[in-house]
Amino acid sequence: MKKLVIIGAGETAHLAYEYFTYDSPYEVSAFSVHSAYRKEETFLNLPLVDLENLPTLYPKSDYEVFIALASEKLNYNRTRVYNELRGGGV
Repeated sequence: MKKLVIIGAGETAHLAYEYFTYDSPYEVSAFSVHSAYRKEETFLNLPLVDLENLPTLYPKSDYEVFIALASEKLNYNRTRVYNELRGGGV
């Protein structure tokens, strides 16, 4: 089974978790948000980690990432996080 980290900790991330858990070949391992937005240690009983630490904790050689952010601002936030992750080696 493929390992997955979901970026986000809101309604969209919760919905993605349901889809990946019950209807895919993925195992959700953790959730991640920017440190400024992380208010808890877990989300849906899985680790919630700082996005800035993601490459160290969940290396791209072992984990895939799904960006589950709301589509506000015409997907600007999703694109920004995607570009940040690509540049950071995730």
